[in-house]
Amino acid sequence: MQITAEYATIGGTSIGAGNVISGNYSAGVVVLGGSAISILGNLIGQNAAATDSIPNVVGVGISSGSAKIGGTEPGSRNIISGNGVSEIEKPRSEFFYGEGGVWISGGSGTEVIGNFIGPSADGMHGGGYQSTGVVIEGTAYNIIIGGTTPAARNVISGNFVGMFIGTRATNN
Repeated sequence: MQITAEYATIGGTSIGAGNVISGNYSAGVVVLGGSAISILGNLIGQNAAATDSIPNVVGVGISSGSAKIGGTEPGSRNIISGNGVSEIEKPRSEFFYGEGGVWISGGSGTEVIGNFIGPSADGMHGGGYQSTGVVIEGTAYNIIIGGTTPAARNVISGNFVGMFIGTRATNN
């Protein structure tokens, strides 16, 4: 799913509004432009029951523009787990920062809040192997991961690398 429009919303916070975005050979969701984009309440890299992974190479990719991934409102949490190259294809000892959960390589003002990135929907078990949880690199700046309230926190666990911030990414 490629997004270039302003004010696009993928999913939602009400029951049944979220999507199952899985099994894509590239990104499940990629933002190529636009601003005020909301990605809410989706299963990304999981099956419809959130019991097994069906990976995308990247769960959510942002190359320009800005997006709000998740939120503090009930139902806004995305489950972003099991994305990237499977552990059968690559050993866990190898680090692949361009694959996995959330990959932000450009744009400004993206917020990643209130999500499970790596664990299953219950937040307590692995949601499938994911090489990286969150990557911020390239020309991305003013990116916010988490927040100061319990509802804004992300649970980032079960990944080979939880977060990677590249040297060119600034003010994050």
